[in-house]
Amino acid sequence: MRHAAVRTLAVDAQTAEVMSALAARGVEGLLLKGLVVARRLYAGDEPRFYGDTDLFVAPRSLADARRTLGELGYEPWVGDRSAELIGHHGTHWRRPGSLLEVDLHHTLTGVRADPQALWDALREHTTTMEVHGTPVRVPADAALALHLALHAAQHGVARERPWHDLRRGIEHIDRAGWRAAAALAARVDAVDAFGVGLRLVPEGAALAQALAVPSNRSRNAALRVMAAPSVTLGVDRLSATPGLRTKARLVLGWTFPPADFMREWSALARRGRAGLLLAYAWRPLALAGQARAAVVAWRRATRVTRDRRA
Repeated sequence: MRHAAVRTLAVDAQTAEVMSALAARGVEGLLLKGLVVARRLYAGDEPRFYGDTDLFVAPRSLADARRTLGELGYEPWVGDRSAELIGHHGTHWRRPGSLLEVDLHHTLTGVRADPQALWDALREHTTTMEVHGTPVRVPADAALALHLALHAAQHGVARERPWHDLRRGIEHIDRAGWRAAAALAARVDAVDAFGVGLRLVPEGAALAQALAVPSNRSRNAALRVMAAPSVTLGVDRLSATPGLRTKARLVLGWTFPPADFMREWSALARRGRAGLLLAYAWRPLALAGQARAAVVAWRRATRVTRDRRA
């Protein structure tokens, strides 16, 4: 617990430094999760530790934000090509030799609207907190409630802490805040993930019913909440990708991704050139080993969501 507390304090210092640098360059940023959740929902009665700085910046300022992080000595875990292959919500940045991370978001998992629409919607529901004397913009209750449900949906049954945060959110954010969150979810095309996240806990299921949040019709949201094998999301993405050539390029890219991706994926790949080559040889076999479970999960999610559309 002491180590977690020390790391949390270090993250707060990092947050203040990064947000101050962004503001000095005219970059609008929004601090997500971590400190926001700890202060708003836990209020000192139970420690809520966190290990990184989650930031969402205005889409027009994303390039400036990346340059600012570079000037502060941070480096991305993986390059743009690898990040695109992963299809992640953002990019992770670290200083060499440091375990602290900045997760630079360009969207939120479960949101289908474009990043500018998401930014505009969240920007209307913000407030300010001070972090080490630095004023930092953070989500107000409606935007926080939306993110709590989306985060729970993102990790599904695989992680319990998002459930715990969600329960605290249901307890501490009033019904008006949750009603506004449901409206935000509709505005940014995230109703499926919002509803899936809420229904992970009994209190959330009751709230979803009271708010008339419809049942999930998204196969992607169903797969995430099931904690299906990681390759399953790739199968889902592949099914939604038009054109045989584009599909083939995607499969080839996943099977033999760039070296920076491989070094994050496999410890073996970090053992010099020979280790990297061995990891490349192993990767197709590893993916094939997950294929059967992935297809089963994908078909199950397809069946469930199809039944709800009927």
